Amino acid sequence: MFKDNKAFSSFSVNDIPKAKDFYGRILGMEVSDEMMGLLA
Repeated sequence: MFKDNKAFSSFSVNDIPKAKDFYGRILGMEVSDEMMGLLA
């Protein structure tokens, strides 16, 4: 049903390091370093 695609969603957070920790460590997602205040 789901396939790899180029779609994405975004939202703002108040604490980027905390969001990076949550998505990387807790959810196990690959998170790149901040770039202009964004995580990818």
